[in-house]
Amino acid sequence: MNQAQQAPMLQDPMIFNTDPYVFIPVDKWEPRPQDMYFKTIRGALIMDVSGYLGQEPNMDLDSFILSTKRSYNSVKMRDHMVQYLNYFETYYDTGHELQVIMSRIKYMIDCEPYYSKEAFIHDLKRYLMTGRIALMVKIMVEDNFLLNLTYKNQKNPNLQYNNKHGKVLMHCSMMMNIIIPLLCHFMYSRKVQNSSEFLLEVYDVLIGLYDVDIYSKLYETATSNVEKSAKKNSALWAQQDIRGINKTTHTLQSVINILLNILPKYVFEENLVNFNFRSIVRNTGFI
Repeated sequence: MNQAQQAPMLQDPMIFNTDPYVFIPVDKWEPRPQDMYFKTIRGALIMDVSGYLGQEPNMDLDSFILSTKRSYNSVKMRDHMVQYLNYFETYYDTGHELQVIMSRIKYMIDCEPYYSKEAFIHDLKRYLMTGRIALMVKIMVEDNFLLNLTYKNQKNPNLQYNNKHGKVLMHCSMMMNIIIPLLCHFMYSRKVQNSSEFLLEVYDVLIGLYDVDIYSKLYETATSNVEKSAKKNSALWAQQDIRGINKTTHTLQSVINILLNILPKYVFEENLVNFNFRSIVRNTGFI
């Protein structure tokens, strides 16, 4: 059993009267006070950036402003990010490399006005999306992945989902949780006007690193459900042209919504395929 598999264990076996090597999934884990490397307040995620930079406590430096993206600033999403990031730091990134990297990038955003978008995205890719952090995330996903995806579709193989697809999507979700505090704070600091366009540009870099075509998988899932809705409610869809909505535009909008608002919120104990499906159905219901 490797270190990552051993790590998430019950904290005191004498209290719980159980085997100290029982694995605790992230969604069942209850952090101790010393495990709270990341905390949350309204509008921000907090980490001890100033301490990592050898400076006096500075709340401005320690705060990652999340208010630039409303769906990332909800109580539920902030709590989700804190839970997953603290679990990762407690059991996988035990050397806290992530916090060092985030501190350095946060300093560049706050203190170097010439730190460009291109340089920022380059650093995200080099130090977070690839290398040791991405590898440790992969181990965390392997340890926590609970699903057994065996959905098959003979008519359209692109609609099939297996465990490889699920693990890639969960890895992508966790990587988004890692970079979202930096993305939101960069948008806040640089006054980025089109947050969706900026986020999609960065997510495109991340998604391009996987050997599974995530875009095609999500598009086929969305278009299949939109087609079913169009057949079932043909009269209603016929009225949408005046609004500039058709099956293609709605499918694309559904995929964008999954990438921006659904994928970062995946949890291991839920079926992510159903999560995507419910999102598409909900969006289509507004037609």
